[in-house]
Amino acid sequence: VLDDYDFEEQPLEKLSVCICSWNLGNTEPPVDLSEWIQPGHDVYAIGVQEGSYTLDGEEESWKRDWSEKLDSHFDVTQFYQVAKEYLWQMSLTVYVKREHLRKISNVQKATEATGIAHVCGNKGGIGVCMKVRETPLVFVSSHLAAFQEGVENRNMNFAEIIEGLRIGEHSDVDVTEAFPYCFWFGDLNYRIDLPREQVIKCVENGEWQVMQQADQLWKQRLQGKAFQSFKEGPLNFPPTYRYLRNIFPRQYNDEKARIPAWCDRVLWRSQPGYNVSLDSFGPVDAITTSDHSPVRACFKVDVLRAPQLHGNTRIMLSIMNLKAYALHLASDSTPDVYLSVVSPCLASSLKTETVHSKDPSWDSRLQSNLVVGNLKFISHQNLIMKVKIASSNKMSSPTVLGYCVVPLSNAVNNPGNPAHFCLTIRRNCVDRGTIEGEVLVSVIEASRRGAMSVISSAVPNVV
Repeated sequence: VLDDYDFEEQPLEKLSVCICSWNLGNTEPPVDLSEWIQPGHDVYAIGVQEGSYTLDGEEESWKRDWSEKLDSHFDVTQFYQVAKEYLWQMSLTVYVKREHLRKISNVQKATEATGIAHVCGNKGGIGVCMKVRETPLVFVSSHLAAFQEGVENRNMNFAEIIEGLRIGEHSDVDVTEAFPYCFWFGDLNYRIDLPREQVIKCVENGEWQVMQQADQLWKQRLQGKAFQSFKEGPLNFPPTYRYLRNIFPRQYNDEKARIPAWCDRVLWRSQPGYNVSLDSFGPVDAITTSDHSPVRACFKVDVLRAPQLHGNTRIMLSIMNLKAYALHLASDSTPDVYLSVVSPCLASSLKTETVHSKDPSWDSRLQSNLVVGNLKFISHQNLIMKVKIASSNKMSSPTVLGYCVVPLSNAVNNPGNPAHFCLTIRRNCVDRGTIEGEVLVSVIEASRRGAMSVISSAVPNVV
């Protein structure tokens, strides 16, 4: 037990997360970052792009200088740097308040380059994940393809980062699906499809809605082509690119008639049962050294505490009446399909038998004791269900067709009755079919003589 709390009364803890993103424009930033990285938060994730400025003729000097600037900004007696990673001209650094350090575990980091020949890191993404108490979360900072007409390339970069950024306990699952919280930010480079003169006029008149409806990222999300299921704060501020440098108030650069755009973004998504509240989101126009303005988004999230365990209560999970259909298969041949189920509340993964069918169903029931015998804790857990295609070559790994996240809260709150689910399976945020079935949670308590009795019909509602 980390500290004194009653889990039954306070199963969740609020955590303040600050996301800071900035394209430095390959120019040395100011020493004072206080306008951008402001105090009052528990976790800071700071991503920069185009950071390759040169000091004293040293090509890699920016990394040392940027790291020193960040370290000098944070009071080392109050904050600890838990992760730092680079990919060419990008970096992602995560700081945590020292009072929370004992709650942090499983810190990992990874990169995925999507630039020239899909190898060079002039474009791509950096991921850092960690577990706070019992809740994993991941930060992805990225720089996507440039130019007004580069929408499809940006969408491809997004998909490539998801496919290549394998990180966390369930690294075979897309980073967008594997974590209760996923924050994705950076210079995403999506532009506004309006004439430059009209954008300038909209900025002058505060006509943010007109610009948003022409924003490429907003349209791609609406059409389901990129960043599906992600959320974003209101774009009720001037576009963050492309400005004249070192001029305040900021003025847009008319060189090459570039159209101002909201290139710099912060998005997030969460699994069922995990709440995100956005406190603030916007640019920091007081810092003018780059042709981009920095952006900052501040959030509150719920992290799950560890329960105090009492008695011999056990909880049994049953998954039944499973079937999948409308699967997006790579060929017309009939596949060998099976399901794999993982969850933090399972000691090991569960697996169905393999079925030779394009619309498979499974008659057998998957069952397992859960690792924690506390209903309130289980009500905040989810199952990640994977649909896999077995390879005809025994030496080859199976192909993961897609995933879905099944919340256990419905089963916990549905005493004595299986909770039905019907969910879309996805991979790379693309719909790959549908899976449905039922989940039953049964409570097994030990009697005074040691006999076990199932009391699933007496499971209380959990709020």
